[in-house]
Amino acid sequence: METKYSARAGMVIKEAKDLAILHNNPQIEDLHVHLALLQQNHSPLDQVFEYFAIDKASYQKKIQAAVERLSSNPGLSNLYYSRDYQRLLLQAKEVAKELYHTSISTLHLFLALLRLEGSTSYHFLQKNGFDYQATYDYILELSQTHNLNERYPQGLAEVLKQYGSDLTEAARQGQIDPVVGMDDEINRVIQVLSRRIKNNPVIVGEPGVGKTAVVEGLAHRIVNQDVPESLRHRMIFSLRLSDVIAGSKLRGEFEEKLREILDIVANANHQIILFIDELHTVVGMGGGSGGVDTSNILKPLLARGQINVIGATTHAEYARYIQKDGALERRFQKIIVQEPSVSDTISILRGIKSKYEAYHGLRIKDEALVACAKLSDRYITGRRLPDKAIDVMDEACSMVRTEIDAMPVELDDLKRRILQLQVEKVRLKEEDSTNPEVAQLQAEIEELTDQFEADKANWQSEKRAMKKLQKIQDQIDQLERQTSQAQQEDDFEEIVNYSHVKIPKLRAQAQELLSRPYRYNLIEEVNRQHICEIISKSSGIPVMDLNQDEVAQLLNLDQRLREKVIGQEAAIHQVAGSILRAKVGLKAVNKPIASFLFLGPTGVGKTYLAKVLASELYQGPEALIRLDMSEYMEKNSVTKLIGAPPGYIGYEEGGQLTERILNQPYSIILFDEIEKAHPQIFNLLLQILDEGQITDNKGRRVDFANTLILLTSNVAGESVGQEDHLEDQLLETFRPEFLNRLTGIIPFRRLTKSAIRQIIDLHLEETVQLLADRQLSIELSPASVEAIMAGSDYLAYGSREVVRLIHNEIETLLAVAILQGQVKDRAQILVDYNDQQQFYIAAID
Repeated sequence: METKYSARAGMVIKEAKDLAILHNNPQIEDLHVHLALLQQNHSPLDQVFEYFAIDKASYQKKIQAAVERLSSNPGLSNLYYSRDYQRLLLQAKEVAKELYHTSISTLHLFLALLRLEGSTSYHFLQKNGFDYQATYDYILELSQTHNLNERYPQGLAEVLKQYGSDLTEAARQGQIDPVVGMDDEINRVIQVLSRRIKNNPVIVGEPGVGKTAVVEGLAHRIVNQDVPESLRHRMIFSLRLSDVIAGSKLRGEFEEKLREILDIVANANHQIILFIDELHTVVGMGGGSGGVDTSNILKPLLARGQINVIGATTHAEYARYIQKDGALERRFQKIIVQEPSVSDTISILRGIKSKYEAYHGLRIKDEALVACAKLSDRYITGRRLPDKAIDVMDEACSMVRTEIDAMPVELDDLKRRILQLQVEKVRLKEEDSTNPEVAQLQAEIEELTDQFEADKANWQSEKRAMKKLQKIQDQIDQLERQTSQAQQEDDFEEIVNYSHVKIPKLRAQAQELLSRPYRYNLIEEVNRQHICEIISKSSGIPVMDLNQDEVAQLLNLDQRLREKVIGQEAAIHQVAGSILRAKVGLKAVNKPIASFLFLGPTGVGKTYLAKVLASELYQGPEALIRLDMSEYMEKNSVTKLIGAPPGYIGYEEGGQLTERILNQPYSIILFDEIEKAHPQIFNLLLQILDEGQITDNKGRRVDFANTLILLTSNVAGESVGQEDHLEDQLLETFRPEFLNRLTGIIPFRRLTKSAIRQIIDLHLEETVQLLADRQLSIELSPASVEAIMAGSDYLAYGSREVVRLIHNEIETLLAVAILQGQVKDRAQILVDYNDQQQFYIAAID
């Protein structure tokens, strides 16, 4: 296999030959290479000399003198290679192989000099304090930061490092997560890059679907040599245009810097692939103040095939910027990246799991990965897989890690108890120093302090064990990368050493640490429950595992609604059934949970049922979005819901409905008195009910798949119970296509006398709850109940008149009695109704 040298190392070999010619030496010696290495400016070796506190200038003079003492023969026409020089190159090749580097660098040459026993260079290095192992360890660390410098001459490398990063080197060092499930897209990119002309792919997809990951996957493929021969030695350079434009104050500065970078790439003989994330930003960038548009600088180079560029952008930005510029568009080949499925996302998470485990020092259970993909797909709207699933996994790990690092609750409680006793002791001592309780408190404090110190030492010991475990996991991760590198180079001896000796040994150590008994919960696993907790925080809905209690709550939803909404059993049964079906996934994924039109006269519980559902399903009334349709009777009212068009007042504020749903996707939307809405509102509703989403004034897709849509109407209130008349009256007011898209039309019956009695009892319980701190017991006599029912026209006004009477008569009576001191705490009160048609307190116990 041909030996490859970095640009700087190749320059050193050439300069060594020139030094031999300059000094009329008959053969190239190791000393010539030694001196050429020292003569390099801004070399990584400068840091080596600085690290070992050796004066490089004086050392260079010694080597210079040694070269001048070599034998010379001006008459010789041929230049030969000495045995030590040939040994040096072989040793450099071995060093590079040991470090798993694909090319020989100046650092490898320097280490080879330290291994060249018996040579003059070896003698000088040993005499001046260089130790091979110490130098090897330091250079191993140093070489990770100087790969770019070695591949390209110093000035060019400095420019590249200033305005971007080497993705292939980052992949080689394990700084980029493994890419799983993007093989088709990566193969398509490789195919385009291998073309003779128009070999510039642009990766197009929605934010978060993995556009950048495709390029990172290509970088991994290049490192693993799993690409065609033409791409095996390429470098992917990620250009940060923001860094290029930063600090460009005067006209032409930006263009000058960009041209310098592009010249480097163009002169690299297609060894550098330029990656421009957010490719659309090149259109117009730098074009201000008389400057040249970035895209116009790129076009000639792309047209002549002097540079290879990979771009990445979204569909919207591609259409808005790239597609409009035909000359730029035709120089790129479009590659579309679709959002991965849930199953593909699970595979991706399994592939990158080890990286997050090593970083956070935790184990991530497979059930947590499955939950990340499924729950984020279901509950986090407005974002794409796999990005949102990865974010959930990372945040769950962070949450668990934070809990582990904090002091355990029992230790914290013990510490607070000691502090409390110390404060109490000081207070007692100030009052009476001879108080025997002071000595008792001191004894208790000392006992608790000893316990605290012992427990704290145990906790810290367990924490050290966990840190050791994390270090072992990091070492395993590093050895697995080295195993992969050895497999590429067919180094079977190292493969066996890593796979069957070193890695199993470390795994045994990790297992031993994991099997120890721990008092504190430090060996944490990220499980499904942690994922549910993170999803709950981000979506605002309790997304917990359905344990037996929660299953019972769902099954009893019908009963619990009936306890609060009186007299509407049929309506409650339909609504509860639709919610149960949605909970187990028996609904179209792109439509709302359900949509119901509540019909009936005023005061029968239509709006109240919506409020109760918000409390029962989403644990709070803030989940109810109530829109009074009397405010949406004008033609332009639809802009209130989705936002004003660009250029109109209120554009920046967004729509009243769309903004709420974007921020709180799990909601109950109540369109109150829907018959009053303008027809344009119904057109919007048709789209929500049919497609489950609408587009707001800013072009954002607003998803209603996790909403429950309720509409109330007083239309046909008199016809409830008369199905023929009810349908006719509905068709007079609502369009058939609107009625057909509803899950159900639910008539609310007029309240019966028995229902009113239950409502009176229910509101009396609410009154008692308002006075809970007084612990009162309130009872109404049969006469007072009959008086409330007789005094309210519940057939016409429903329960509202009943509630009004309770407020005005019963609660006012209680308030006066409390203020006058007649009613004490824990009193039992009986309210009665007399012949003078007055409510009064008949008894107080």
